Amino acid sequence: MIHSRLSYSDPPNMKSFLTSSIATVLLLPTVSSGQSFKKYIAGPYAQQGGAIDRTTDGGFIMAGQTRSFGAIGEDDLYLVRTDPNGNMMWTRTFGSNVNDLGVAVKQTHEGGFLTAGFSGNADASAGEAYLVRTDSNGDLLWSRTYGGFGFAAGYGLTITPDGGAILVGGAADYPTASNIFAVRTNDSGDTLWTRTYDLGAGDDIAFSVCMALGGGFLIAATKESVYFRMELLRINDDGNLIWNKEFNYSNWGEGRSVIATSDGGFMVAGSLNNDACLLKLDPAGTVQWAKTYPSTEGDYSVIYAAQQTMDGGYVVNGFHDYLDWWMKTDAVGDTLWQHFLPYSSSMANSVTETTNGSYALCSTDNASLVFLHSDMNGNIPCDQMTFPVEVQNVTPNEGNPAVSIGYLAGMGIPVTQQGSGGEFTTECESTGLAEVGTGPHYLISPNPANNRCTVSFGTSHYDALEVVTMQGAVVLRMHLDSQPQMEVPLDDLAQGPYLIHLTGPVPQYLHFLVAR
Repeated sequence: MIHSRLSYSDPPNMKSFLTSSIATVLLLPTVSSGQSFKKYIAGPYAQQGGAIDRTTDGGFIMAGQTRSFGAIGEDDLYLVRTDPNGNMMWTRTFGSNVNDLGVAVKQTHEGGFLTAGFSGNADASAGEAYLVRTDSNGDLLWSRTYGGFGFAAGYGLTITPDGGAILVGGAADYPTASNIFAVRTNDSGDTLWTRTYDLGAGDDIAFSVCMALGGGFLIAATKESVYFRMELLRINDDGNLIWNKEFNYSNWGEGRSVIATSDGGFMVAGSLNNDACLLKLDPAGTVQWAKTYPSTEGDYSVIYAAQQTMDGGYVVNGFHDYLDWWMKTDAVGDTLWQHFLPYSSSMANSVTETTNGSYALCSTDNASLVFLHSDMNGNIPCDQMTFPVEVQNVTPNEGNPAVSIGYLAGMGIPVTQQGSGGEFTTECESTGLAEVGTGPHYLISPNPANNRCTVSFGTSHYDALEVVTMQGAVVLRMHLDSQPQMEVPLDDLAQGPYLIHLTGPVPQYLHFLVAR
């Protein structure tokens, strides 16, 4: 089944969309790379977290849904902005007398925000794709709906160089099956063009869009026929189809995310044969390599978002073994690390990297919007679990199905009401540059350090401590004998960043140690 990002019941003739909450992973720009925490927004009714984007001041903008702080009894699109340290700056709700949901959010060229999602009936039997634009303070500038018939929901969003946007998703005119749609707007939300792409019998839905090097856009989608297929469409700036590719493995494939890579090619992420996957393609759409990451329980795993990192590798976020999951790989998709959170099935739609290499996650747990910040290795102070993830090389089947092109009917100007509400509660946090694990039991102090530092282990037991360069060379090794802490001499180390590596039953990197 296709797992959709909508929190509503499956709409008629779109039963492949399994309802779930939303999650997104983002690498932070300026927050101290070891300053990690878990915060949440709760209320008398349910909230869910969704998209997250970096803001130009180093803070964060999150989008999702709230029932507590909008029009009580209806779900409203929810925006939360924080400063670089994760402190709340403001919240905003947007909605009307129907249910509204934010699935993707981007900062605009002017410093405001553009949020995409859904506005419609609670059971998702009817509704339209929803686009809301605000200024930098979260105040409404305009809102638009697109669809004009049946059901339409927006999932993928990108800002275009002219200040407009491309919005993609799925649209259905009951009882017919859904088709992929794309809408290009100007900076006022007015449509420049619309397109639908029909891949044949069954539901088709687009989940991600990105600008392609050399012009045009790439759309990642999923096609339902007898089985499911991963679809990749390349269109030009006017929405006309340039080429399309179809991938599956053992009669199953899902396309969830697409990004342009530094070599001019593309990375598509999703699922093949119920296993999370990455496919690296050249500019013509030819597969260069493909990797899957099977569920250890033999069930379903998927990558919802992927981003190329500065070292040429990839960071991904998804759903694995019934848990939220994120993973870092090298340039050919082999795993460097991975972590899990015990949250419900979730979906991410944006991921990025910053120079200090830390991460943030917006998700849903216990009917609350959850905001997490981790260290450079994805560690957070609470809830985290780590399991091995297998990597397999695969050769997917390929095809080029026929595509029928049409148009999406209607643009509307809805009556959108604005509100606010909600505060963070901090469940756990670590304030040192190198704290991981649970609470303050894992600490490097001082950090940065001149001649020596103390590494505290609390109740955990390790065999040895290693100081490792960022290139992986061990420059100091000390036997621990199960002490609760160890003083580490730094006199012979050159100035710069290092990693503390503890060896024992479960080897673990603690984080940066900065020698000066």
